[in-house]
Amino acid sequence: MGRAHERRRRDTGHPAAGPGMLPVVYVAVPAQCSAKALMHEFARFLGLPVLSRMTYGDLLEAVSNALRRCSTELVLVDDVHHLDLKYRQNVEASDMLKQLSERCGGTFVYAGIAVEGTGLLDGSRGGQIGKRFEVHVALPFPLISTAEKARWGDLLLAMESSLCLAEQRPGSILSAAPTLHALTGGEIGLLKDLLQFAALSAMDDGTEKLDSAAFERDLARRQTAATLHTSKPRRSRTPVSAA
Repeated sequence: MGRAHERRRRDTGHPAAGPGMLPVVYVAVPAQCSAKALMHEFARFLGLPVLSRMTYGDLLEAVSNALRRCSTELVLVDDVHHLDLKYRQNVEASDMLKQLSERCGGTFVYAGIAVEGTGLLDGSRGGQIGKRFEVHVALPFPLISTAEKARWGDLLLAMESSLCLAEQRPGSILSAAPTLHALTGGEIGLLKDLLQFAALSAMDDGTEKLDSAAFERDLARRQTAATLHTSKPRRSRTPVSAA
């Protein structure tokens, strides 16, 4: 999402994509997050120096000023499920995001797992945050229509390019598209783990390319195991009555 937005800005020559500009900023919320720790993540992405004597207010001012100067339009905040509002330090980090959004003027996008159970979007405090956002539930990629197959293919191509395998021919991953979907159920996290493991194996054995045949063998093993499990006869039980 961030890449697509920044490319649009660069392709159209928008001022927000000029020299020294950052149309998109991305940070991930660390575990056991405090407001100051999350502010450090923003400072690290922006390349701002952080001095030990800087207070939370100093950091907030520095980061918000940098976001305004860089004409940042989109702020992506990942792993927001770490902001469980049962814990005070997470409440402070959540409040920090609210303060930052009010100061810099960019659009904030949160992403996380099962955030409905963290209090981030409901309750007395979460309700204020929830009213500022529209919730979109990310479902596994389906693979039925032509458009769905195209979206799955785009995802595979993006992941293929991120693997940086020397002998991987660009686009060759598409031949394994149905197999990879069957192995992962269309879940992006499972796909990422599967491809990263396959890439590491390819580096270890020196082939430097994904092995489509290995994916097919893996799928065949899983299907055989599932068939054996469902066809295994159940032991009959003799009912015992209490005396």
